[in-house]
Amino acid sequence: MARKHIFVIKGIEKAGKTTVVNLIRNLLIGKHPNHKEIDYLTPRHHKEIKRIIIIGSIKIGLESQGDPSSRIYESIPFFVEEACDIIICATRTSGRTVNLINEYKLSHEIHWYEPIFSPNSPDNANDKKASEIFSEIVHVISNLQRSK
Repeated sequence: MARKHIFVIKGIEKAGKTTVVNLIRNLLIGKHPNHKEIDYLTPRHHKEIKRIIIIGSIKIGLESQGDPSSRIYESIPFFVEEACDIIICATRTSGRTVNLINEYKLSHEIHWYEPIFSPNSPDNANDKKASEIFSEIVHVISNLQRSK
């Protein structure tokens, strides 16, 4: 059985974590136009996402909220129960949200990333970080598809 993966974008408040998760989602659905997507939030959550994207036989859970008082404590166990092969989420740099992710280190390979802080061009920095993470996710998807 192939190992499952969690890609974590960690950072301080307003560091671009939600933006990076959303950019990765956009890259995924752009590369895989035949995907299926399930949205678990009402439309009022315009920036935040909690979704599962299905690409062939690969399930990817995405949670953009990673603050200490956020949905992450419900979403990560939910994605594990839903048998997501890949989870993409945001956390703070330390504390309870990081501890939650570390609870899964025996069952999941965890990939940690920090947004690039660039006050002069935050959009370019977020795009660059999302592309970096997306490249790694594409590699993992390819390996998972071969092993299924």
